[in-house]
Amino acid sequence: MQYYGEHVGPYPWEQYTVIEGGDGGMEYPMCTLVRGNRNLRSLVGVTAHEMAHAWFQGLLATNESLHEWMDEGFTSWVESEFLAEEFNESRDQPHYWAYGGYLNLVRDGGEEPLSTHADHYVTNRAYGTGAYSKGEVLLNQLAVVIGKEARDAGIRRYYDEWAFKHPGPIDFKRVMERESGLELDTYFQYMLNSTHHVDVAITAVRITDDSTFIDLERIGKLPLPVDLRITAADGQVMDHHIPQVVTQGHRPLAEGEALLPTWPWTHPTYTVALAGSMPGSTIEIDPEGWTADANRKNNTVTFESGLLQEWRGPASDR
Repeated sequence: MQYYGEHVGPYPWEQYTVIEGGDGGMEYPMCTLVRGNRNLRSLVGVTAHEMAHAWFQGLLATNESLHEWMDEGFTSWVESEFLAEEFNESRDQPHYWAYGGYLNLVRDGGEEPLSTHADHYVTNRAYGTGAYSKGEVLLNQLAVVIGKEARDAGIRRYYDEWAFKHPGPIDFKRVMERESGLELDTYFQYMLNSTHHVDVAITAVRITDDSTFIDLERIGKLPLPVDLRITAADGQVMDHHIPQVVTQGHRPLAEGEALLPTWPWTHPTYTVALAGSMPGSTIEIDPEGWTADANRKNNTVTFESGLLQEWRGPASDR
């Protein structure tokens, strides 16, 4: 409760009750049922999840028939953040289960839009994975667009401005836009009303004696900013950020990170042109794993030492 109070907002009542009962875990305002007779990690996990509903179901109280992901997804997100800190596990990728479940559904072709009414999903799997996993991914991946600090501050602002007011998706989006100063229509449109996904590939690299050219292709139809890391043969790391035109700006850059020209969402390809030859380099898209990229096999290219080099990715990776 202390963690959620710091990262979402203060719990406004003097009591919260955890009751041993039921067949798993079920949330209610100011209390939850959880099943006992399980190991510590499992008991803490289910309690942390159901307790987080006190904020996203009990206090914010969105319409779960229409926007179930705003409760289950956000609850799952803060639960994962807490468990990573509490058990000192998966600190670099606390949401890997959500990403894995969502991407498995994408690859199987069973995804349905998050805007689907909860009673009208074709399969229970599409509902469950959408509400819990994709909802968690939607919130975590937002940091790619606006930055982690703005995303985290936006969550606290969302709670402060919308507790007890039953917000919807537009209300949440507008909070994140005000916090970041960026336009987020396209991100939410694609994530909520389509089944488009992220898949950005390195398709060709040309290294000459004075320049490096890297060709990228947006194979998945969901346009996101792209983080590109080049690690030179001597270990030097050069990070680059490619914004999307539709956000009308970009997230704050890290120290030493270079800003590249924007990538229009209408253009499926993009060429990075850098001064200087970079033989023996490793080139990687999304090195921190923030995006739910459906095919990471086409995200990395490594060269052996040498001056003039050219590489073109196989058609099967596109």
